[in-house]
Amino acid sequence: MEQANTIKKGRERSVAYPSIPLGEAVESVIQLRTALGKGPYSRGDASVGLGYKGMSGASATKIAALAHFGLLTRTRNTYTQSDLAERISHPISEEDKNNAILESLMIPKIYNDLVTKYSGQALPAKLGNLLIREGISAKISEKVAMDFQKSLEFAGLLKNGVVLSKPNMINKELNQAESVTSNSSILDTIINRNKQIYIFNDSGEGWNLSLKSDKPLTAEIKRKLIDVAELL
Repeated sequence: MEQANTIKKGRERSVAYPSIPLGEAVESVIQLRTALGKGPYSRGDASVGLGYKGMSGASATKIAALAHFGLLTRTRNTYTQSDLAERISHPISEEDKNNAILESLMIPKIYNDLVTKYSGQALPAKLGNLLIREGISAKISEKVAMDFQKSLEFAGLLKNGVVLSKPNMINKELNQAESVTSNSSILDTIINRNKQIYIFNDSGEGWNLSLKSDKPLTAEIKRKLIDVAELL
């Protein structure tokens, strides 16, 4: 008995992390919504709704990941789809859906910490090794690093290997901005408001601002733009 306790105490423990990337979690919660509705439902029913024959280690792990991303809420032994899942499955706009995906990305503490730590920086090539120092088991650190990178890409927060500094990017806006910014530049901020897109592009040696508007370029607007240019 003492030997068993010694082995248990010496077992390597890992900090909490999602076992699947965010894109797979979103696909799964939509699949679950189609199969069983919003809920509540038992873990066994959720497993079947996700395509498993019944309760298993794999199904339990996936359900836990959906809860980790805030897509499922647990009440005792039942699960219900969250408001975030509702906004993703039945969005009122593409912007609302993208914002819900970004919010879901930031719910796991390990993801939130990583986005905050590397915001505006290149994602480290040895992220798996760095995760070990953060408390992730060495056996799964590379998978966690890869899942994190895939999750960033899915949410539109990874551009040319750089973790974007503002967690409010929308994939469609990034595509529109790609033709404006060079590969060596860092896309700092994109704000879509009233069909206007403002692109702040900082190359490290200066910056430029591009504007897109559905309004005509009048003499008054030109004059104001010249005034701003002179200030710069």
